[in-house]
Amino acid sequence: MQLVIQFEFFIRPSSPQLVKSLGKPKSGLPPGSTALALLPVTLDTPMNRKFMPDADHSSWTSLQFVAELLHG
Repeated sequence: MQLVIQFEFFIRPSSPQLVKSLGKPKSGLPPGSTALALLPVTLDTPMNRKFMPDADHSSWTSLQFVAELLHG
C-alpha cells in the first residue's frame, strides 16, 4: 500500500524540521512510510502561470521534472 500525503506550505523555514520529525520512529506515519520534501522555488503549474503571467517561467520547476524524481 502506498500512502501519499501532499502539503503545500507557505512557511518554508519549518518544512525541513517537519520532514525530519515525520521521518523519525513513532512519528505517527504508518510503518514503512517515507517522508519526502520537495522545496522548489516555484512549480510550473497552470494556476501559477495564470496568476503570474509576466514571470520568467523558464526558472520554474516543471511538474514533469518532479514526476521523474518521484517515479524514476
